[in-house]
Amino acid sequence: MKSSKINATRSGNAQLRDRINGARRERTVLLTRAAPKAQADLAARRSKLQATARTAEAARAEAERLSAKLAALRRAAEDEKQAFDEEWRDLGEDLAEESKPRRVKHR
Repeated sequence: MKSSKINATRSGNAQLRDRINGARRERTVLLTRAAPKAQADLAARRSKLQATARTAEAARAEAERLSAKLAALRRAAEDEKQAFDEEWRDLGEDLAEESKPRRVKHR
């Protein structure tokens, strides 16, 4: 009886080993089929990410350029305002001088 139990256990072990090996083969086949698709998907995602990064960098550079242009325009507007204020003040002073009564010198 002992030998029949041993033979039955060995037979059961052999069947389990066959099932395990079959599952391993299936997994290998599935991975072999899935790997190229996953690699292609990864390459596509990398490409899309790189394109997005380039677009973001271009947008950042454009924002910096526009910010610098805006700062230059603001400086120019401030300079023009100061020149205008100075001219206006000078005109006001000239007008005040002209409106003062003048003394006529008698000879």
